[in-house]
Amino acid sequence: MTEREALIQLRDAVRAGREPEWDDVDDAMHNQWSRCLMAFNGSLDAAKALHEAVLPEWFYEIKTWTSHLPQKSCVAVGNNYKGTAKNPARAWLLAILEALIAEAKIDE
Repeated sequence: MTEREALIQLRDAVRAGREPEWDDVDDAMHNQWSRCLMAFNGSLDAAKALHEAVLPEWFYEIKTWTSHLPQKSCVAVGNNYKGTAKNPARAWLLAILEALIAEAKIDE
């Protein structure tokens, strides 16, 4: 499995609300495993640490809407990548994964 395919598999698991498993993560991301898992489970600190580790110098923006039921959070990473979820840390994880997928080599 290529790095890009593994990132897509991880993103799809997170989107579906399934806690990521070790096999969902490619070798390049194994050292970030605990941060991915903690971000999935709601840790903004872990999401920020993951962002700083894999996308240094990329900006991010977190927005949360509470006036709508259910509450939704949207996180933008860079100029083009977004993640949306009820939990802001999970939304941030999705945005990070979207950016990493786009940046991964397509011809691996």
